[in-house]
Amino acid sequence: MFGISILQALHIWSQLEQALYEDHPYGGDTAEIGVYQLLACTPDRPQPAPQDAVVASDEEIIGASRDLYQLLRIFASERGVAIQVDDEALGKGMITSDCGPCWYVQVRSPGRDYEDESEDA
Repeated sequence: MFGISILQALHIWSQLEQALYEDHPYGGDTAEIGVYQLLACTPDRPQPAPQDAVVASDEEIIGASRDLYQLLRIFASERGVAIQVDDEALGKGMITSDCGPCWYVQVRSPGRDYEDESEDA
């Protein structure tokens, strides 16, 4: 099922927790998760870096997408939240090789009012 290490999964989970509590440095309730964060470690790539996303094969990107999708499903189920990826409801459609260098993952708690909070009442 997963091709990612426990450390990679924990790092992503931590970002999702930050987004859940609207404390993610990228955008409050939105985490920016790079493809490179889910690439497999190899002797040539002991710790993937952002530039590795540029040279990743379609197979590696699809594997990373699949792993992220599974992790997001588990997180949503465990935390009882709704997740959007790149402004779309979480779905298998995110498992493609043309996802770009990162996914924008928004985590929303049920019962929270998400109307535009920047407007003055």
